[in-house]
Parts: sequence; C-alpha cells; structure tokens
Amino acid sequence: TELKSKLQAVQTDMMQQMSAYQLKIDQAINERQVTLAKLAKAQEKVISLEIALKQQKETNIALSNAIQDMEFKAVERLEKQKSELIRSAEMSLAGKDQLYRATQNKVVALEAMLKTAHNDNKKLLRNLELAADNLKNMQFGEMTREEFDRRMEKKLNSIMEKFKDEAKSPDLAWMGEENVRYVLDGFEAVIKTILGKEPHLIDLAEQLVIFMEAKFKAGTKSVESSNADKENNSEEKAFKDFKAEVIAEIESTLEKFHARYSEEISGGVAKIMSCMSCTEQKLETSVIQRIDSLGDLLLVVDSKQNDIQATEERMKSRLDNLSEAMEDIGNRVNYENEEYAAEMTNLWRDRYNIKAALHYVEQIGGDQIRLENRMRNIEEQYAVLEQEMRNGSERPLDYMRNDMPLQPVGIRNDMPYQPVDIRHGMPYQPVGMQYGMAPQSVDMRYDLTPPPIEMRYDMLRQPVDKRHDMSPQPVDMRHDMPAQSVDCSHTVPSGKHCGQSTLKQ
Repeated sequence: TELKSKLQAVQTDMMQQMSAYQLKIDQAINERQVTLAKLAKAQEKVISLEIALKQQKETNIALSNAIQDMEFKAVERLEKQKSELIRSAEMSLAGKDQLYRATQNKVVALEAMLKTAHNDNKKLLRNLELAADNLKNMQFGEMTREEFDRRMEKKLNSIMEKFKDEAKSPDLAWMGEENVRYVLDGFEAVIKTILGKEPHLIDLAEQLVIFMEAKFKAGTKSVESSNADKENNSEEKAFKDFKAEVIAEIESTLEKFHARYSEEISGGVAKIMSCMSCTEQKLETSVIQRIDSLGDLLLVVDSKQNDIQATEERMKSRLDNLSEAMEDIGNRVNYENEEYAAEMTNLWRDRYNIKAALHYVEQIGGDQIRLENRMRNIEEQYAVLEQEMRNGSERPLDYMRNDMPLQPVGIRNDMPYQPVDIRHGMPYQPVGMQYGMAPQSVDMRYDLTPPPIEMRYDMLRQPVDKRHDMSPQPVDMRHDMPAQSVDCSHTVPSGKHCGQSTLKQ
C-alpha cells in the first residue's frame, strides 16, 4: 500500500508535470501560430512593399524620363528662343548699324556740304565786300589805280583772246597768215607795254623793229634801202593809227564794262544775300532735323539694347528656376529612396526576428518530443513496476531480476516503437497536426538567411527584455521530475528492489 501510494503520488506528480508541459506546449504552439500569422502578414507586407517598390521604381523611371524629356525640350526651346532672339537682335542691330552708317555718311556729306557752303559763303562774303567797296568807290566816283589796272588787264587779256580766236577765221585769209601773226604779236607787245609798271616807247619800238626785221628778212631780202625806209615810215604811221584806234576802243570798252559790271555786281549782291539767307535757313532746318533723327535713332538703339538685356536676364532666371526644380526633384527622389531603404531594413530586421522565433519554436517542439518520450519511458517503467508488484507474491524479485533484464518496451515486445498519447489513447501525432495546423514548408521553418550586416549590428545593439526571452533553457530532470528512469537489471547493496530504493531516494 505504501508503494502504491508512492506510485500514485509519483503518477500524480507526473500528470501535473505533463499538464504543465502541455500548457507550455500549448502556449508555445499559440505563440508559434501568432508568430506564423505575423510572418505571413510580414511576408504579405514584404510582397506589397516589393510591388510598391517596383511601381515606385517604374514611376521614378517614368518621372526621370519625363524630367529628362522636359529638360531636353525646355533646353531646346530656350536655345531656339535664344537663337531667334539673338538672330533678330543681330538683324535689328545690323539694320540699325546700317542705318547709323548711312546716317553717318549723310552727316559727313552734310558736313562736307556745310563746309563747302561755308567756303562759298566766305567767297561770296569776300566778293560781297569787294563789291561793297566797289560800290562805295562808285558812289563817290573814285577808283584806285590797282583796281583800274586789274580791270584793264582783264579786259585787254579778253580782247587778246578774242583776237586770237578771230585770227583763225577764214575771213582774214586774204591778209596772209604771217601778216595776221605779226599783227597779233605787235598787239600783244602793245598790251604788255601798256600793262607794264613803267611803260617806255623804246621797249615797244625795239620789239616792233625786231618783228619788222624778221618780216623783212623773211619777205624780200633784195629790196633796196629806200623802199625799206618808205615801208618803215608807213609801218610807223600805221602803227600809230592802230595804237590810237586800240586806245579809243579800250576806253570805250572799259566804260561799257564798268557800267555793266556795276549792274551785275548790284544784282549779284542781291541774289547772293537772298541765296545766303535761304541757304542758312535750309542748312539750319536740315541740320536740326538730322540731329533730331540721330537722337531718336540713338534712343531706339538704347531701347533695343535694354530689351535684349532684359530678355537675357529673363532667360537666365528661367534657367535658374529650371535647375532649382531639377535639384528639388532629385532631392525628393533621393529622400524617397532613403525612406524605402530604411523601411526595407526594418522589414529585414522583422523577418530575421520572425525566423529566429520560428527556430526557437522548432526547438521547443523538439524539447516537447523529448519530454514526451521520457514520459512514455516513465509510464512504461511504471507499468513494469506495477506488473512486478502484482506478480511479487508469485515470483521473487531476484528471480525476476536475474531471468528478465530490463529492456526497452519496443525490444521486449519485438515491435517497433509507437509513441502513444496517454491522455487520449491515440497514437502520437506531430504538434501541428494535433491542433489542426498544416505543417509549414521547409523554407518557412528553416529559412534562416542572415540579414545584412548593418541590420545584424542593429539587432546586437538592442536591449534584451528578460520578460520575453523565450530562448530554450536546459532541463535538469533530477530537479524537474521526481524520479529518474529505472534500471532493474541489478540490485542495490541492501537487497531491496531497485525500484523501491530509487523511489525512496
């Protein structure tokens, strides 16, 4: 009875321990289910994040392509606008330059015309002053000797030119060419004598004698000296008559010239004064107009230059804004990539933690299987002890100890070992099958691919919460279980049954 009570106590303790182990197993299974659910959710989240990442990558590629296209089109459009503006500005500047050059040429021509007009005005003024002096002298009836000599010289020279022209006419052919030439030479000598500063008859006579000697030598060298004297006298008489006629003609001509010259001077002075006034007015108006047009042209050129400068500044500001927008887009893309990298790092960390938890759950399952095997061994030993106790009156313990050594149940019954769940009387099944759970795939249970290095370092740096530390602990069967496995193949020194001594211990 004492042994039975002890066996019942042992059985009760074993049942309590089994129930405690079963509770732990249930808790571990529940935790495993929760962990598997979390893992499934994490995998779904990873898949969704991968899809989102793929979509984000495609979106980023599309955005980058769109940005590149926009940048290329904007640059091309700006280049076209810049080239068009530059071309139009160059064309306008070329037109303005050409107009400016034409205006400069006109200004130079006008300056030359103005200078010429100024010189003409000076000449006219000088002639006017001379005419005024002449009019002044004419008003008082006085004329200087120099003026008279100048006018006489002019008149005599004009008469000489007139005579030379008349000598070429065929009307004087009857006189002979030599005679006409001698007459012209004589008249020229007379003019030179008259216009000389100190005229002398000797010079005139010598020249005339030279002319006559030449004539006589060329004409008749065999004429007698008497005829020569007569001819000389006739020549002198003719020369005197000719001289008187010439002087009278010169005086009449000078009088006519004086009267006509006075009339011409008065009319010329009036015309000159009117022309000068009109010319001055025209020049003043034209110069003022040209100056105004030049000022307007300079204002137009300045306005065009200001417009070109403003256009360049606008283009620069647009390019700066475009570059800033591109930088903002690049920074935004980099920030999104960094966020995605951080999120992926967290996912890898969660995945690693889940895999570690699964590994721990698998270890707990292995510990449970070992505990169940021990419990079955204990139950079998208990059954053997109970059978031996029932057969104790029929057969001594030494006989049983010597004839029937203790063997495992499967060996003694020549049957393979079948684990039995004593609570329900059913063959043992895996833990997952007992609770209606399908076994997980090998990849889900044993996929312990380590995360990246930086993630492992982050996990190592995290603090350990002792309340949730579910790592497998070593089991000491001597303290957790009231009895060890029984080996009945030998006896103890006291001669008692080995099971009794063990139970007492």
